[in-house]
Order: sequence, then C-alpha cells, then structure tokens
Amino acid sequence: MLYTVDCPLCGAEQKNLGLEETGGPFICSKCGEQVNLAMEKKLTEAQAHKDTDE
Repeated sequence: MLYTVDCPLCGAEQKNLGLEETGGPFICSKCGEQVNLAMEKKLTEAQAHKDTDE
C-alpha cells in the first residue's frame, strides 16, 4: 500500500511511499533528511492518505 505524507521537517508532500515496507522511515525528496514517522507519531489517516493510484 502506498501513502502520501507531508515531511514534518520542511512540509514537502511525499507521494507513493511504501511506509509499511520500511516501517515508517523515508528520505524527504526536498530537504534530504531521513524522517521516521513511527517515531514522530503514529501514522493515521489524518497524517497519511492512502494513494488510490496503485
């Protein structure tokens, strides 16, 4: 399942992330920082929206 989330550091939208595969971490395509959503806060529907274009 792919997700679209906003980077909590710079606010850039990150699309098509396989957060279930990685357990939450991703590298932001704008600021280049590694972000771990599992550590930041629990991933919820309000924070990440499932992409419908799989």
